Amino acid sequence: MLPYPAPDGGIQRNVTFARTTAAACAEHSGDVLRFITMANTARDMDRVRAALGEPKLSYHGTYLGAVHLSLFPGRSDRIVLDSAVDPGLVWRDMFRTWNEAVALRLPDFLAFAAERTPSTTSARDRTRRGIPTTG
Repeated sequence: MLPYPAPDGGIQRNVTFARTTAAACAEHSGDVLRFITMANTARDMDRVRAALGEPKLSYHGTYLGAVHLSLFPGRSDRIVLDSAVDPGLVWRDMFRTWNEAVALRLPDFLAFAAERTPSTTSARDRTRRGIPTTG
């Protein structure tokens, strides 16, 4: 995975990587690419559920789980939907909102994490919280 953004703040490597990946997908998947949708992936996931002989699907994830649940409401058991995704924004516009959120909140998270690094936390406290005390 490429760092985002790059240390200099640029995203050109990520843009190039995304374009190269998209071109390779189009080149190698041919006519099937237009059928690779979230709804069809949810249908595939339901076929796996059926092939395993499971009456209901338990799922931990995000948008794919929500799509499966909407298509097959009676075939769901325990569902954990993390990292909320607005179906009206999938995917390009959703990524734009994430970028703004990261720009706003990342400094707070980094400060929080820096305050709790093993180098500034006692060994006893690290053990209590399940953090390894050795490298």
